[in-house]
Amino acid sequence: MRRLLAIALLGGLAPAAAAAPPLLVDRVVAVVNKEVITLTELAEGTALAEEQLRRQRIAAPPRPVLERQVLERLVLDKAQLQMASETGLRVDELQLDSAVQRIAENNKLTLAEFRRRLEQDGVAFERFRGEVRQQILLQRLREREVNARVNVSE
Repeated sequence: MRRLLAIALLGGLAPAAAAAPPLLVDRVVAVVNKEVITLTELAEGTALAEEQLRRQRIAAPPRPVLERQVLERLVLDKAQLQMASETGLRVDELQLDSAVQRIAENNKLTLAEFRRRLEQDGVAFERFRGEVRQQILLQRLREREVNARVNVSE
């Protein structure tokens, strides 16, 4: 009897679910090799860029121009992060902790104060750490690529 009731309930829900309009969750705006950049990532990057420009009291370009610039940066960063991964570049936890500690000190804050400040600004501490890790990886990749091309002659 319970089985019949469950089937009847599920059967009754199926037509309602089928009739509901599709809900757009996210959209792909670019593909870098086999990884995608979503509309959500682009919107977050654009909002971050606008906030940084506002804090520096710099007029932001028109939104479509800014979105294009942010998308170009996201594509370049993703391609470089892929290259760093493929070549085995890594940032260990100790290096990451040291970098985050230096950032806090440069802001004249303890690590705990810095973490609270990030949270107050709506930035999750672990997300911030992830972004710092990516920046370190990108810096190391660029340094390695430049050093490989530099030829000093006497």
